[in-house]
Amino acid sequence: MKLAGDPWREPGEDLDVDKPEGSEILRGITDILASWPMENTGLLGDEDRHLRFILAVSGYPEIDVATRPFDWPLHEKSVEALRISRMIDDVEGMHQGTSLRSSILNRDMCFRHDKQDLNVAHEECLLALFARARQLDGKPLDQGHYFEEEIALLTVLHTQDNARRSKWWPDLSDARLQRFEQTLDFPPPEKPDMKGALMHGKESTQFREAKQVEAEWKKHQEFESFNIPERETTQVSFQFHHVQSWIDSVVPSGDFRGTIQRFVRGASLLLELVSSEALQRIARAVGIGSIIVDGGGRVSFLCPDELLDEVIESIETSTSEFLSVDRQKSYSGNSIRLRTTLNNWARACLIAGQGVSEADSPKSDDFELWFRQVRAKLPPISVRRTIAGDDTIDNEPDSIADVLTSLEGTKPPIVDVLSGQDERCCTCCDGEMAFDQARRVDSWMGLDGKDGPTDMACPFLRLIYFLGHDQRLKDSTLRIRGEEQEPTQRDHGRIRTVTSIAVLDGNSLGVVFAERYLDGIAKSQRLDRTRRRSFRFNCHWWESIQTSINKYGSGDVIAAWVTAGDDVILAQYSETPTEGEEQESPELLYEMIVDLAGRIEVELDNDIFLSFGAGIATKEAGERISDQLSRARGLEKVAKDIWKTRASEEWEIMLELPARWEGDQGGKKTLPPRSEWEEGDWVARSVIISDPSRLSATEPEEGDDVGASTFPFDDGWGSVIDDAVGHAVEELGIDGGDFRSILSWLNRHHVRRYHARAGGQEEDLEKTTLVV
Repeated sequence: MKLAGDPWREPGEDLDVDKPEGSEILRGITDILASWPMENTGLLGDEDRHLRFILAVSGYPEIDVATRPFDWPLHEKSVEALRISRMIDDVEGMHQGTSLRSSILNRDMCFRHDKQDLNVAHEECLLALFARARQLDGKPLDQGHYFEEEIALLTVLHTQDNARRSKWWPDLSDARLQRFEQTLDFPPPEKPDMKGALMHGKESTQFREAKQVEAEWKKHQEFESFNIPERETTQVSFQFHHVQSWIDSVVPSGDFRGTIQRFVRGASLLLELVSSEALQRIARAVGIGSIIVDGGGRVSFLCPDELLDEVIESIETSTSEFLSVDRQKSYSGNSIRLRTTLNNWARACLIAGQGVSEADSPKSDDFELWFRQVRAKLPPISVRRTIAGDDTIDNEPDSIADVLTSLEGTKPPIVDVLSGQDERCCTCCDGEMAFDQARRVDSWMGLDGKDGPTDMACPFLRLIYFLGHDQRLKDSTLRIRGEEQEPTQRDHGRIRTVTSIAVLDGNSLGVVFAERYLDGIAKSQRLDRTRRRSFRFNCHWWESIQTSINKYGSGDVIAAWVTAGDDVILAQYSETPTEGEEQESPELLYEMIVDLAGRIEVELDNDIFLSFGAGIATKEAGERISDQLSRARGLEKVAKDIWKTRASEEWEIMLELPARWEGDQGGKKTLPPRSEWEEGDWVARSVIISDPSRLSATEPEEGDDVGASTFPFDDGWGSVIDDAVGHAVEELGIDGGDFRSILSWLNRHHVRRYHARAGGQEEDLEKTTLVV
């Protein structure tokens, strides 16, 4: 049994990993299904049982109540679920070059896209899995009874009920597993002209060869549903924009001491909740296998054209319904996962006088109002469509008309602004919070139950604070201290403080993920390779981070504040020293980042590798967490600049995006000015900047629209294009004939749509602004 093709290397090259055991794969899937939270898998209806099986295979199961691996990526169950799915991706699938994971996900996708028979699709997924598992373990395919691991999986999935056994346990008779033994070549042969071949006679060479090709063609037709559907599909991308500047804008300014991280953590979690809702809607409508890219605030998936409007509308409404208690509206179950948090938050909002009902407990009208306000505070969100796979053959724009056509063909990211509300909120009014108020934040938020909540926090700000607080409590339970602890890690039960903050980000991931082998690759192969690169990166990234934190951060010494794709913020906590006692060394976080750098680096292709840049800020005397976090971000930017400078001299290919269409020469990343700090701490090919004395490395201020260009946009692109292009040429220095650069700049836009609030309702002011 061969390993699957390597999605980063030239087609025909297989993965260089240890071959997995089939029995371990089956046991892993069984354990995931058996430990699924809440309802037992065997009690579910047919479609829901099948969906759970597909989610387990794909690496998207529930690891806690309404919680999936990317919702809580550092949980041990998340990493284990991804590991099992990656093992399935290691194995060659039904077609040359792809994987077993891809084949099963494609079969489910075809079932959903073409409204095929569920029983047939489910059985074929199981047969493909069992056949490959037996081949891995050297077990015969012609044996008509089940092996122990197969029985365990079928029992957990479908139970031992006779009706279920007869209908949902796959039939192994008539050598059905042997049908799945062969790996089919790709692309498939064309259907031969049998009538023309027969004219040469049944004994002729032409007829015998045609007969052989026909048999191969029929075999391909039999397994066509294990490929990405070759039909009219559109690739849709759901994406958050300007996430980092958004987080900065929603975190209030003031001396919040040990609580500022709750806002940061809560804001990050809020975006994860929206993405989780969108993913569940995609999985049910068009299959989890339709997801091509997942990570960094972006989800791209394939959608049949006849379902396009329906699915896009569902994704767009998910931003308003992702916390809904109505399971007919929300599929993610976020309201169940966060039941205690949302109940406490809603009660605090009501007591603060921010509801519309006069009841003792929140009603549906209250929640609708608060959810609208939360939606209006989210960062720019776009749901864009492109013809699936055609990003590699588009022509470059060669006129302003081409630029305009490209811009009008995509739906812009939107920010809804509710004006005239929350004048007392410490973020809505852009005021600095006084120290005596900031240190009582739990009280006026309504978290400690003392003085009661006030309207100093709008419902949105209160929500991210509650989310961040409760997630902090949950995260602190992940890494219990072992019995053996180093003396510097002894815990006396005293209050802890943040002593070190690390911000890290992957290097040149756009180059890493880009397809470098376009010649002779069919659209379905290209999409599959992209899907597998995205998934395998996520597995490696989170497994590496979790392993390093577990090694150095037991007892919640190292905590994750932000886990948004490759953007990660970590912090080290140390006990507050008593008088005459020295503060514990903040070096533990540095050691963890050094360890991580060694785990992350993988040579993916010739001179293409994974690495990161990290900035670590150690707390200075009297320094606030917000200042320390800002400094860590500044140090991370310096680390990235130093890395790019060295890459330009030693790893030039890591700064060059490959050609995306015929005739394109590719594009190089812009190099930063040579930094005055020529050296960082290099570990493998990652760079870490951690010198606490470099206080000049503060992060530039980044408000929502700071440094951006704005234009009236009431009449759309047609009315604004001349002004925008003129601004690009005169103010930004872009060559007026460089239409590619102009389009690249204009693509970094969002639209601000203003609304007024009157009597608890919104009025459209018919006013929009383009922000680039």
